[in-house]
Amino acid sequence: MNACVSPPPSAALGQHSLFDLWECDPERISNRDALRDALLGVIREHRGTIVEQVFHQFSPHGVTGVIVLAESHLAIHTWPEHGFAALDLFTCSATLDHAAIERSLGEALGARRIERRSEARGLPQKGLANEGAPSQPPPKAIPAPGA
Repeated sequence: MNACVSPPPSAALGQHSLFDLWECDPERISNRDALRDALLGVIREHRGTIVEQVFHQFSPHGVTGVIVLAESHLAIHTWPEHGFAALDLFTCSATLDHAAIERSLGEALGARRIERRSEARGLPQKGLANEGAPSQPPPKAIPAPGA
């Protein structure tokens, strides 16, 4: 079950967003099971297709988790002692709205501030004669003096 459909040749293959959530509720980001349930709820709310998930509780604190989606993945790493959570969302489906998911994540984790960096991934490179071939020859080696 792969929700990724090949886009038109001029389109990106996916969207990648990194979310830094600051001043999160430490209780919400310190408990593995509660955090897992919150993130699964966000994915379901936005109609993502959950394939698999794994979450690990660290000692003395912190959680790392990954939700594998048919559309790609959502990963989280938390530092409850700093009220901070770092999330990585990659999707190859235009149906998952990263800005809407950002808002839901912030609400679910009690974040007071969110920073997001997003980038289109897999954009076709201009000037390629064929797949993987550079459009210009590599630079010529400059001979060493006296050679």
